[in-house]
Amino acid sequence: MEAIDTRGYRQLFIRDDLIDSIQGLSRVVNQPRKFHGNPVLTYDKPWEGNCVITWGSVLYDPFEKLFRIWYEVYKRSSEKRDIILCYAASRDGIHWEKPNLGLIDYNGSKDNNIVFQPPGGTLDSPTVMEDRNDPDAERRFKLFFHTGGRTPRGIYMAFSRDGIHWKLEEEVKIKAGDRNTAYYDDLLSKYRVVTRIPGRGIRTCGLWESDDCKRWEFVKEILAPDEKDPPGTQLYGMVGFCYEGIHMGYLEPFLVPKRKLNAQLIYSLDGYNWKRACERKTFLDWGPEGSWESAWVFPSHNPPIRIGDELYIFYQGRKTLHWSRDPYWVVGSIGLSFLRPDGFVSLDAMYDEGSLTTSPIVLRGDELHVNAEARPGYVTAEILNKDGNVIAGFDKKSCKGMTGTDSLDYTLGFPGDLREIGEEVVRIRFYIRGAKLYSFWFK
Repeated sequence: MEAIDTRGYRQLFIRDDLIDSIQGLSRVVNQPRKFHGNPVLTYDKPWEGNCVITWGSVLYDPFEKLFRIWYEVYKRSSEKRDIILCYAASRDGIHWEKPNLGLIDYNGSKDNNIVFQPPGGTLDSPTVMEDRNDPDAERRFKLFFHTGGRTPRGIYMAFSRDGIHWKLEEEVKIKAGDRNTAYYDDLLSKYRVVTRIPGRGIRTCGLWESDDCKRWEFVKEILAPDEKDPPGTQLYGMVGFCYEGIHMGYLEPFLVPKRKLNAQLIYSLDGYNWKRACERKTFLDWGPEGSWESAWVFPSHNPPIRIGDELYIFYQGRKTLHWSRDPYWVVGSIGLSFLRPDGFVSLDAMYDEGSLTTSPIVLRGDELHVNAEARPGYVTAEILNKDGNVIAGFDKKSCKGMTGTDSLDYTLGFPGDLREIGEEVVRIRFYIRGAKLYSFWFK
């Protein structure tokens, strides 16, 4: 087995390949904690109908300390369907201001927060990304969206200096289906779009890539339903991002017989071969029956946002089932949830001690650090050589473990520095009781 090179990144237990053996521990998908005052943004303007959703993006400006959201409005009547892109801003992610932008006419007035509507058609499933590395300041903000109101149908793009004033590029970028998302992959230096493959017959996730957002190439189908899914499941879409040296994301399974959608976790080590994490356990789930989020929940088209000691994950919630019997009545709002950094998947032990032994890992530091919640219990460790034998002086009894505390960065100490081991490749065996271990790394 080739040793895993951590490259200074925190190691997350979402990875199957990180685990050689596990005893007496539960591998838990931790659902984000929903804000008690949800929804944080809802429909209250005439042009918003009954549905505002994060088929759209939430970005955080660290210089202005400002959350910025681009959200889709879905409004239908017996005469027409309006699907437009609106904009709002917030200092805390909870209280939002919808500014009067004066850009787009709606029923004879530009006194609204509509930020973009492509001429000749509606937009669907928009993603906004901020690209500070683009040398052209006019292309700093990039908007991806699908439209069926232009010819040919497919994924189009618009660009902006400030995220408010947009210039549409007339040519279609990708002649593919709707429910698209986009992201920049920092690990591969690629722009990526995930959307449906024309002619596939069922909803699956196909991947397109570009070096410059001008020329796009189809890569392959990266996720599709299989025999492990409930009968009638389709994969409606996904959101991808990079996190601590791996490719991660949210998958949107569509339970067709129930007409409901929620979210699972996915990951990939190379960006092309994707896996559904931890036996496909739900990451973001529906609210109570009849609530504003009882039929459809899914995160916004952006990575989780780190604010202090929390990850902010914004998401859409819908009250109405997919294919509502009344096609002109679709109800949706936007909520906020919180997750511990690295907290996607944890190793849990309650009353009895459990252990996990890692696969071989390249040793890259003097200290072993963990992100863990050890109240009232403990997390401790020992270091093994690549053959699985405990190294003298780095055994369980010699380790200064973590006891009765909660820390995002705790050093599991040994009498000597890890560099003294004299091994390039090691294994770590963690012992856990009454605790949750989220991640580890060398420093």
